[in-house]
Amino acid sequence: MKLSTKLLLFLLLTFMVLVVINAFSLKRKWQKIVKTNPFLNYEKLSERTFKFLKVNAADGVTGRVNILNMKKPQLYVSHNWADMVNFKFKHDTLFVDFLKDSEGKTFTYDKFEKLVIITCPNVHSIETNNVSVEIDSLGQDQIKLLGKGYGSYEFRKMKIRDFEIALSGNSSCNFYVPEVQKIAFLKAKLSDKSNLNIRAILPGKILLENGLETGLEMNGATLKLLGK
Repeated sequence: MKLSTKLLLFLLLTFMVLVVINAFSLKRKWQKIVKTNPFLNYEKLSERTFKFLKVNAADGVTGRVNILNMKKPQLYVSHNWADMVNFKFKHDTLFVDFLKDSEGKTFTYDKFEKLVIITCPNVHSIETNNVSVEIDSLGQDQIKLLGKGYGSYEFRKMKIRDFEIALSGNSSCNFYVPEVQKIAFLKAKLSDKSNLNIRAILPGKILLENGLETGLEMNGATLKLLGK
């Protein structure tokens, strides 16, 4: 084999090895970035403190918000949804609105996609209209929830002592925490065709007002508490 051919093969093998090493290095860096930055594919809209949250979507539109318990209040929107969400502040209240497109049509999205992420240390109340709110984590003494239209609340992880819940229209509230959690007090008012699922929580005290067409799911211990 000629010397020139050997040199070409050596250079080619060296290039291939460098490409492989670089690929693994980039992969490790990417994995590190993804693990340390959960907001990589999101645009930060605000870091202003708020106490009350109101999220609205017009009829025919279904929005989605994920809430995380963090020391710093932040508002993020998916890069794909940056032009489809408006927000504003009025005193201590954060307003978030999901929009229709320029032709008045609704937007579609994957059911697992997180459109808007809100982090907060403490939110006094959350009010929704046609919006699904997933509580990925939240820890505070008490909270007030108001669900309207097709709004919904889904708790995945929480540490809250007192709840006040008011649901109307076709709204719902579900606790999907890993195991039954004890809370101090639950006050719930259900109307229209709303639904409340509290099988995964056990209140020390409960006040419940529900309508003829509302849905209610609870565990046996809470049912006994209502009968006292």
